[in-house]
Amino acid sequence: KATTSMAADKTLKRVETIHLQERFSVSGYEIHHGNTINNGSQVIFENDGDILGLASESGTVWGTYLHGIFDDDKFRRHLLNKLRRNKGLSTIETISPYNLEPAVDLLAEKVRESVDMKAIYKKMGL
Repeated sequence: KATTSMAADKTLKRVETIHLQERFSVSGYEIHHGNTINNGSQVIFENDGDILGLASESGTVWGTYLHGIFDDDKFRRHLLNKLRRNKGLSTIETISPYNLEPAVDLLAEKVRESVDMKAIYKKMGL
């Protein structure tokens, strides 16, 4: 229930806003190359009057111009707990931090341990 048309300019900016129905804060990067006209969907995110996110009538399907919102630990926990409640499960208050760097470091360490790096460097001419 929305129409998006391409625009001449690309929008790229950091945004902090709130979910209009549930009143929790989110932050992310507004990235898009178009304009959206709402044709009856629920507006869930906006900034200075611009639509940043819409939801289906039931609220179970979202579309948003905000990238990186799942990086926010509190937002992720809120959303997961909402899904848990909808399934009749108890909520979890523990925040699981999103930190990709340790996982990438561990992967690099395991690769270095598992392959002959000297041979690879030699083939690369290093």
